[in-house]
Amino acid sequence: MTLLFALLLREVFEFRLVQTDPNFANCRYDRDSGQLILLDFGATRPYKSAIGYFDESTQDRHRQAILDMGEQAFEPFCQAGGYDFGATDLPARIREAGMALGIEREFWQLPPADAMLLQRKFGGLYLLAIRLKARVDLRTLAQCALVSGRHRN
Repeated sequence: MTLLFALLLREVFEFRLVQTDPNFANCRYDRDSGQLILLDFGATRPYKSAIGYFDESTQDRHRQAILDMGEQAFEPFCQAGGYDFGATDLPARIREAGMALGIEREFWQLPPADAMLLQRKFGGLYLLAIRLKARVDLRTLAQCALVSGRHRN
């Protein structure tokens, strides 16, 4: 899981090119080299440093609800020493917040495709980490990816 998350962070911050399909048949682990090998680039998309999400029609309360969901989604990146995916209820909390937002008639805005695909990739990795009951130090991985990405830009 650490290799999968490290690759995703390199895709986002260093390459700015993300393979957005979290189908794990699209990669394989080479035990001899200890490397992760990507096999399918059909769902690869370039990403800018800012993909946008809101427009002028977004109500403040909807903007705040989405930002709150985003803050929850990045909870694993805030945990020092590693996040225990095996003991989290994070998907249920995010799903509950999304359902509450989705039933509001005034909120009909679909997120941009780039945002949805990036969410799908992160969500897929989270779900796999939960299934494997993995503990991953995402905070340290993110700090390294941010530093590396800055040096390349």
